[in-house]
Amino acid sequence: MSEIRVDTISEKTSANGVAIDGVTIKDGGIAATAASTITTADNTDTLTLTSTDADATVGPNLRLYRNSASPADSDDIGAIRFDMRNDNSQDFTAAQITGDIGDVSDGTEDAEMHFDIMTAGTLREYLRFQSGNIIFNEGSQDIDFRVESDGRTHAFVVDAGTNTTMIGTNQTDFNAGADDLIVGTGSGDKGITIYTGSSVGDKGSIFFADGLGATDVAARRGQISYEHNNELMTFFTNDTEAMRIHLNQVISASAGIALGVGTANTASNVLDDYEEGTWTPVIKSNNNTISRSGGTEFHTYTKIGRMVNITFTLQAVTLSGTIDNSGDFTTITGLPFTSSSTAGQRSPGTEILFFSSGSKFTEGNVTGTVGVNVSKVEVLEHDGAGTGYSSGRIANLTSNTYWMFNLTYYV
Repeated sequence: MSEIRVDTISEKTSANGVAIDGVTIKDGGIAATAASTITTADNTDTLTLTSTDADATVGPNLRLYRNSASPADSDDIGAIRFDMRNDNSQDFTAAQITGDIGDVSDGTEDAEMHFDIMTAGTLREYLRFQSGNIIFNEGSQDIDFRVESDGRTHAFVVDAGTNTTMIGTNQTDFNAGADDLIVGTGSGDKGITIYTGSSVGDKGSIFFADGLGATDVAARRGQISYEHNNELMTFFTNDTEAMRIHLNQVISASAGIALGVGTANTASNVLDDYEEGTWTPVIKSNNNTISRSGGTEFHTYTKIGRMVNITFTLQAVTLSGTIDNSGDFTTITGLPFTSSSTAGQRSPGTEILFFSSGSKFTEGNVTGTVGVNVSKVEVLEHDGAGTGYSSGRIANLTSNTYWMFNLTYYV
């Protein structure tokens, strides 16, 4: 076998340099027109690209150039393959990075890069960089995605086999109706924070959508929102506000609160109002207002739905004014709500405790009742002759008068 050794090749007259079996060496560069293989018998760097340029521009550079005379969309434009042999002395590709052209149109060019790894005997795509997208598991295989933090091995996990996304856990054995997103490890405090501003109108929300809206592909049907400026939490059902919780746990429900287990929101079981407060009664004798002074007064009300319960208490109060026993009832006006206008819904009478050394009703038992569509109590007394009740009139009113009663009516 013959051997040729050349220590130095100097180009003096040929513009094409020196060509040896398809390899051209010219001005320090090498241009090969055939496939080339560099083989080493150890673990040394098989190919090293070195740049000694001292400026800030990138270098050294490795260029994979697809110089096609007829480029077309979806052409593969280059690949880096990691090949090896299996235990049966067969070659296979263990991993591969491939470039692909999505659009070759001048001015709108798009490209892709795919990362494939051999999995259970088949080369599978794990990651894709696409114009405008970064895609994991494009081929919809059973390939999980996991992110570790400093203290958690499963800070963020997508389990492809169960179609479950998890934060802080890798447990998937949850109810199938609520396993799309799982948060927490099952021990200690865990939670989700929606962090917003605190200006007027700033709020954090969770929306529930069904995609059945007439104009919205994901129409809002339910919503839970917290408005920071007003410290207000609001609940929506069927895209309509149903309840709000104010600062200090004041609850208001525009549609009412349905009471009972498994019952529908119907008028018969809905509590649509609750209110407490005080009211200011006015005592009249035949439409003449009776003044009062001194002593102690206590007048409250509680409204539960349509039912209103009132209290009326005068203790050691001095009453004065025109006492007229010739005309209308003695009345107590100023009820906090007008009674129901439905015929026949007059409230039942309640006994009035009434006593004073100088104040009295003419005789018999004294009661109070509320009529239809009024805001007053009519005072009645039994006539003592067995003929029933008549209008109660005040015969004499002086100091140290005591009136006490509770009464319930409907609005």
